[in-house]
Amino acid sequence: MHLSTLYRVGQSFMRRDLVAILAAVGVVCATAGCKDLTNATLPAGTANPSAYNNAAGAVSMRNNTVSAFAKSFPAYVVSSGILTDEYHAINIGLYRSCDTRILVTGMECDTQIGVPYTMLQGVRNNAHLAIAALNTYLPDSSAAMRGELYAVAGYTELLMADFFCSGVPLSTLDYQGDFTYAPGSTTVQLYRAAIAQFDSAAAIAHDSASIVSFAHVGKGRALLALGVYDSAALAVAGVPTDFKYRVVAKVGGLESFDNSPYIFSSDITLADSEGVNGIRFVTDNDPRSGYVPASGTSLQRINPTKYNALGYSELTVADGIEARLIEAEVTLRSGNAAAWLDDLNALRTTCTDVIGCPTPAPAGSGGIGGLPPLSDPGANGRLDLMFSERAYWLFLTGHRQGDLRRRIREDGLTDAQLYPTGLYSQVVAPADVRPPIFYGSDVAVPIPPTELANPLFRGCINHDA
Repeated sequence: MHLSTLYRVGQSFMRRDLVAILAAVGVVCATAGCKDLTNATLPAGTANPSAYNNAAGAVSMRNNTVSAFAKSFPAYVVSSGILTDEYHAINIGLYRSCDTRILVTGMECDTQIGVPYTMLQGVRNNAHLAIAALNTYLPDSSAAMRGELYAVAGYTELLMADFFCSGVPLSTLDYQGDFTYAPGSTTVQLYRAAIAQFDSAAAIAHDSASIVSFAHVGKGRALLALGVYDSAALAVAGVPTDFKYRVVAKVGGLESFDNSPYIFSSDITLADSEGVNGIRFVTDNDPRSGYVPASGTSLQRINPTKYNALGYSELTVADGIEARLIEAEVTLRSGNAAAWLDDLNALRTTCTDVIGCPTPAPAGSGGIGGLPPLSDPGANGRLDLMFSERAYWLFLTGHRQGDLRRRIREDGLTDAQLYPTGLYSQVVAPADVRPPIFYGSDVAVPIPPTELANPLFRGCINHDA
């Protein structure tokens, strides 16, 4: 469904039938009990739901859900990158409101292909349908798959908590039952719901080390967002540093041919010191945010080298480096600055001192060469350094938005101290003169009007961090 169609539907109808809702959020109608709100039969052309009522169908539902997550994740990375300081808009008619943090409907941060909100909600519901199907038809041999799906569902809730305003409903499509609407959840409730999913994932997939690590990193991230620091460090303590959970996604090239979201676009460029506060992702020449000028454009557009600009790439959702960063932050917040600095430097290099360290510096446990050891900036600069290191290590993996919001919540900073602010620098063609624009103050994206179909939805509870 085209974005403009979604917008009109959300504006015009407070209720719509279940089939339309499922089409909007991408939920697979895979049960015989799937009906619309008026108890009408499914429309002509709908796939026979009974085709999924077997072991092969259950596995297919799992595969489709993981594939859908792989498509939703790049959409989230792009949208959150534009809202923060990772990406800067070139096509300001498309992304200006998101890039300037002047948000009205939540549609301003959509990627061209795919809507982060409806995609994430769809993946969340698909995950639970697939879990129920696997539990029904493959109860003795699907523990890892079911655990992975619980973790994926947890990540959808965590990402929505990071990105959207307080008030996201967690409505459910019940397996072989009806669609159950839910009222809006607060941001805290959303993180707690994600933690419950991660706990289920780890418990069910206890024999799969990779899925357990995937769940534990997600739980640590959610606990960090709630400010429960010791528990966050405990959650990730057993995650190996070389652990990675990645999704394969098409991130560039002829993206319109397979209707995939993408990381590379002629409408965006890698940001550098955006709006006073932005990280210097380009001019710092940090290997973790490497870049290359984009070809075939008259504008100064640059792409990150982290992903393949012309095809498919692996996008990291969670890894052991994030686990070590969580532990380092908890160590810092506990008051042990020396151990904190050692933790950061262990990721960066095997050198113990700048003096005598070769150039480029050898890689540490993070696996990227050219990062010499850091020096202690003193008490007033330690948290800033901590979040700078997170910004580089977790560059373009969808973490930056959550990090900036929690600094407002937990450290008492303001959006004007963290997000791009002041006069908006417009990337336009040389002959294209536009009036000046100033950044707004929004830090949370409104829930899109597609949720107006939910009769229990009352809009954003608040727009706070």
